[in-house]
Amino acid sequence: LERYHEAVPHYQPALSGIFAHEAAMMLSLAQAQFAIQEFAACQQTLEDVMRYNPDFQSADGHLLFARTLAAQEKYADAESEFEVLISYYPGPQARIYYAEMLAKMSRLREANEQYVAVVDTAKRSRPHYRKHHREWIKTANERLKQSVVQ
Repeated sequence: LERYHEAVPHYQPALSGIFAHEAAMMLSLAQAQFAIQEFAACQQTLEDVMRYNPDFQSADGHLLFARTLAAQEKYADAESEFEVLISYYPGPQARIYYAEMLAKMSRLREANEQYVAVVDTAKRSRPHYRKHHREWIKTANERLKQSVVQ
């Protein structure tokens, strides 16, 4: 439904009592905060997830953290997170978002390297992977075609 503005106020009372630091619910709150561009609040929520749930691991949460840093133009910190993410994230999303950040920083050659990696991985992967990630692969191909740097 994408009614994130309505969702955020409902998370606050839900995150109380024994659920005050429930990781999955906190991650959902962070996703809603990101969607409504409350990036500082999103970062704080994600840092709280890490502080109160040190054993909680989420590739999607990690990607959201990197994107949140990038959205706040904390590029050095975001780049550190993206460098880790691209080594283990199960799909092409991490590389696409990393490439978009690099492009915003006018590092077009490095951005293209990420898009090429997405396309190359897709070529080597099984049909199921290509079908599941069709839109991300299409995005990478389109960005490479539009690129002024080859």
